[in-house]
Amino acid sequence: MKKPRNFIWIAALVLLPIMGKGQSLELSLEEAMNMACKQNATLKVKQAEFWEARSRARQSLAAFLPQVEASAMMTRTNDPLNVFGQKLKQGVVTQNDFIPADLNNPDGFSNFNTRVDIRQPIFNLDGIIGRGAAEDARDAKKWELERTKEYVLMEVKKQYFAISLAQHKVEVLEGALKTAQANLQLVEDLKEQGYAKEADRLEVSVYVADLEGKLLQSESDLLTAEDYLVVLLNEPKGTSIKTTESLEDVQTLFEEYDQLSDQRADIKAFSLGLDASKKMYKSSTFAFVPRVNAFGALEQNGRQFFGDSKNNYFVGLQLSWTLFNGFKSLGKAQEAKATWLKTQYQFDEYKRQNELELSKAVREAKVYEKRVQLASLAKEQAEESYRMRKDRYEEGLEKTTDLLLAQSLSAQKQLEYLHALYGYKVQLFYLEFQQ
Repeated sequence: MKKPRNFIWIAALVLLPIMGKGQSLELSLEEAMNMACKQNATLKVKQAEFWEARSRARQSLAAFLPQVEASAMMTRTNDPLNVFGQKLKQGVVTQNDFIPADLNNPDGFSNFNTRVDIRQPIFNLDGIIGRGAAEDARDAKKWELERTKEYVLMEVKKQYFAISLAQHKVEVLEGALKTAQANLQLVEDLKEQGYAKEADRLEVSVYVADLEGKLLQSESDLLTAEDYLVVLLNEPKGTSIKTTESLEDVQTLFEEYDQLSDQRADIKAFSLGLDASKKMYKSSTFAFVPRVNAFGALEQNGRQFFGDSKNNYFVGLQLSWTLFNGFKSLGKAQEAKATWLKTQYQFDEYKRQNELELSKAVREAKVYEKRVQLASLAKEQAEESYRMRKDRYEEGLEKTTDLLLAQSLSAQKQLEYLHALYGYKVQLFYLEFQQ
């Protein structure tokens, strides 16, 4: 009896570490972007906000469509007036019902009433304009969702290549560490032969230890970059992500934009929001206009539901006009006008700020483009300088300090080139987002 239980414990101990690990994903940039579009939590929130606005737009159809209500009610009473009225509705009044004693003290009487009420708006100008405002608000939320999607995709691209940058940094530092360890072995060999000093060995040892520390920090940066992308993709905590595209593989072309596009999703969303607030102001002013509505009802009254009953109906047309309600309508109109004007001012300010951001993004992209070119040239020159100094060091023509300086400079220029390349790509992603 103990063997199965022991087996369960052994299986649990074996599987627990495996279950505790997050999954590992190997993604291209396109795959990561597609996952974000489907799973990102911020996009889901914006999608829900759009559904809310769409629901409010549907509610505004009440300004056009009829309202129909049905009800069924059973009553029993001995109230003289109600008893006589219900008998009239059922069509069962006889000559005996006019006997004074029976009129004043009737027996209990039951009535089963089935009723359908209909109300049809005919002319409600404020509701018609309010319908247009609700539709504009719905469309504005749709464009907000699109703009949020663009922002999320920009962040995905930034974090995707942040992982690629971190992976490159790890590779560079691993290569530099391997070279430094080889140089350390070379110095130790030369020391044994009497061509190097203990001080030279210590200098190289310190440099190796420094590279090991930088490598550990780069590996931590890689995990942090993966965590950020995991959040954007709404994947489980602990998921490991490997990129299949490097900074140098994906070419992004610089394109200069002269002015802010009116077709940008956030500009269209803001513009529609402005239209909605303007229509809400107009709707509030038309609250002073008379309203015309039709109404009607169909009834059945009898001794049981849907039995032998008598039908009756009534229809009508209502003209209503609110002449004064204690400045309530006037106050709402003034409030709606202030909201509309405030939205207009905010829209103008928003466009000016984004025009400045676009100009700044263009200038920054030009700077990063030049930095990539200079960093690439510096990297090549540093690599050649290190190669030459290493050859001379092996011939005894260079100092250990000079060799370490050349190697350190070569690794530094490689890292600077990677950072410049990453910064250039990120700036182009932002410029594309701002167009």
